Amino acid sequence: MALAAVLSDDLALVLFSAAGFWIAYSFGKRHEFSQFSLGFTANIALAYSLKCITHIPHPLGQAGYLTYAFPSGHTEIAFFIAGFFFRKHPRLAGLALLIGALIAAERVASGAHTAFQVAGGAIIGWLAAEAFARWKAHTVGINELKRQLVHLLGVLFIPLALVASPLAAGAAALLGAAAAYAGVKWKWKVVEPFRREGDAIEPVLFFLSIAAVLFLFSQMAAFAAVAALTIGDSLATVYGRYFGSLHWMHGKTLEGSAMAFLGTFAALLVLSATPWQAAFVSAAVVVAEAAAPRKWDNAVVPFTAALAFVWLGG
Repeated sequence: MALAAVLSDDLALVLFSAAGFWIAYSFGKRHEFSQFSLGFTANIALAYSLKCITHIPHPLGQAGYLTYAFPSGHTEIAFFIAGFFFRKHPRLAGLALLIGALIAAERVASGAHTAFQVAGGAIIGWLAAEAFARWKAHTVGINELKRQLVHLLGVLFIPLALVASPLAAGAAALLGAAAAYAGVKWKWKVVEPFRREGDAIEPVLFFLSIAAVLFLFSQMAAFAAVAALTIGDSLATVYGRYFGSLHWMHGKTLEGSAMAFLGTFAALLVLSATPWQAAFVSAAVVVAEAAAPRKWDNAVVPFTAALAFVWLGG
């Protein structure tokens, strides 16, 4: 596989994706940017999850690849963008389909994928575009999105633990808890946009829980807990508020819970958990996130994930 072919594939997809975000933001109607961005994120998570589940190797072997081959992630994302344009911007559909087809053809020509793997990615991406383009979204609120962005960035405690140590990452999380408490108590302006109304218990619990699992559990169990809290719980909140309509427990929605499962599952597979471990822990996280009383999910979710992982022998 030629390096130039890989770079051209990646560059084409990056430019195509950037164009998609720009068009959805600049020319889209109400909620279109939200639909596009959430669908784009979901496609990445879905592609990586399916790759880790199927374990189908690349035609020329796994050397140089971080993931397996089915479905083709490049093609899935490209056809998600093309399908989204087909539904929302018909005048651009022809050009978008041509770009998607060229990216797919290049993946086969370069030896990165077979025609079957590329076709699977195209079908999945197109179906996802149909779903997200048709789904009626409602506004989460800019402050809630900011809060969830900070929440999601908590996943950086995992690479910090790998580069330094779990103890060092736990100590950093304790400093985060102290800063969150001080910021809420003394109403620091930098903190106000990132918190909900009420006391400091939610942001403090967020950091304290990360510190606790890093101190108390094995590395993989602690990483599973951090991933569940930062990725799974954040996706549950955002997707549930945007797309949620089917309520099932404590006001939580099935749509949000489904994304919590998918996000946690994908993150655990990336962290080298087995598909069975990832599925079991993700299912436990879904139940815990839905059942936890408001304000306490930042403690219930990570400890549930860690204990579920330990129960499996992790």
